[in-house]
Amino acid sequence: MLRYAHELRAVFTGLFSRFPILRLAADIHDLPVRGDQLTGGISALPVTWTI
Repeated sequence: MLRYAHELRAVFTGLFSRFPILRLAADIHDLPVRGDQLTGGISALPVTWTI
């Protein structure tokens, strides 16, 4: 599990609430984890959307 999972969950909830047409373009378990930084997190968030 990601070290900052609670913070990321809050960010993603807000992001996808604000932009409801966004969808993850990858499986959540395939998101690239950024472990070389003090803050951790992910290095990319592939999304897709429809109009």
